[in-house]
Amino acid sequence: MSYQDKITRALVVIEEHYAEVCQDFDSDSFLNKLRKDGGTSEETLRQFTWEDLQSYGLPKVLARRVAEMFRETDTTKQRPAFVSANKAERMTPAELVAAYDPRDPSNAVGTRLSGMVNNQPCIVFTDNGQVDAENSLTLVNELRDGFPPRDILLVSGHPRKVYRIGERPTSWRMKIRSTPARFFGRTAPATRQG
Repeated sequence: MSYQDKITRALVVIEEHYAEVCQDFDSDSFLNKLRKDGGTSEETLRQFTWEDLQSYGLPKVLARRVAEMFRETDTTKQRPAFVSANKAERMTPAELVAAYDPRDPSNAVGTRLSGMVNNQPCIVFTDNGQVDAENSLTLVNELRDGFPPRDILLVSGHPRKVYRIGERPTSWRMKIRSTPARFFGRTAPATRQG
């Protein structure tokens, strides 16, 4: 994920927050402070703490969320291009979750993972639309141990919708809105299959 992508996603989340609380947000001032303190590359963005961002005027929880977004790395390069059905049968749950491609849920990995959890919801996405492998693996293991499926998972204090294999947010921006809306009883945007 590029520097500009991280900045754009952060501004979308921040502006949505301020729109919800009916307050103005000066994105130019925020960006100037960020750049002045060294936020001019992906590497330096990763170094920002939530306390740094809070000093720019962001509320504590929002500052934590933006700091997490700045630290995210692109995990798509770690996924294998092709996994055969035989190899998928031998893979551990952790390997399956790491190899799962939400754009191709009917491949051997998606089929094996879906069968392993009896088609129950087990996939959580990050703000950038990537599979959150760590939290998804936790849910897969819970289902395999006989625990009931979850609709919502709290990730760093933020509610996240849990999806079935083959479901995914319509876009990362819609995902950001879908969970809190559903969490507070409003109608959530639809998900798309495949």
